[in-house]
Amino acid sequence: MTGEDQSSGLHSGDVLRHSLLCRGCEYDLLGLSRSSACPECGKPIVETLRGDYLQYADQAWLGTISRGISRHVLWPFALMLGLLLFGVGWAASNAAVGVRTYELAYQIAGTVVIVVGGGLLCATPVLLIWGWWRFTTPEPGRAEQQRSVQKRARVGLIVTAASTALYVVFEAVFSGALFQTFGGLGGLINFVIPGLCAVPHTWTAADYIDDLASRMPDGRLSTSARRSRIPVALLASVGTLACCVGPIVALVWHCALLDKCRANLKVIQSMQPVTSVKA
Repeated sequence: MTGEDQSSGLHSGDVLRHSLLCRGCEYDLLGLSRSSACPECGKPIVETLRGDYLQYADQAWLGTISRGISRHVLWPFALMLGLLLFGVGWAASNAAVGVRTYELAYQIAGTVVIVVGGGLLCATPVLLIWGWWRFTTPEPGRAEQQRSVQKRARVGLIVTAASTALYVVFEAVFSGALFQTFGGLGGLINFVIPGLCAVPHTWTAADYIDDLASRMPDGRLSTSARRSRIPVALLASVGTLACCVGPIVALVWHCALLDKCRANLKVIQSMQPVTSVKA
């Protein structure tokens, strides 16, 4: 629906005859001229009449959230590469123990590789949190109530990070306590808990992607995001029992949604920007 289609029926001549909430502050614009600005926040009324499509959003903000996705989706690769290098470095540093000719060289090379791998492992949470924070940057000029989905996406990540950290501390302090107390059931719980920690993030992330996708010309991404919430949550949690395949599938699904969102944002950014009509 175009801005003109949306505005038809809301105004007679140049004056709004029905209630219309300002996109900037939710002030009721009833009775105001469509060529004027909101008396509460100063946002041009024509921008509200255009609707909520992202092609009318702030271009700098679109660039920020697009770059946020690019950083966020790097964390699985940093994690896997860091683990790989860490393992290779450890193996190299221990491969030539007792062989005087190569022992020092292997140990030095192994230490260097371990340091690089450790650095990548340390960068993983930074990429995860920093990228997501950029992706969920509040949109300028949008009403506070409309930003709630962005806040929930940030809270979801915080809950996931905090619960995961608590689980790691619990495992470090009480290693094997669940298994010793509950036997095999405790072992199963140990597998499922890390996946459950990820559910708040994956669920609120799908909601946020759905919100953004509903403002894009192509509505298929919105449908995909809504349908992904329950399957991804199940794969991330109980899917760990299937030889940990579930969380991997959930991660790939999550990153695929984000990549589609980024691709759509690039298309929208390439569109000719529409300038506001001044009063």
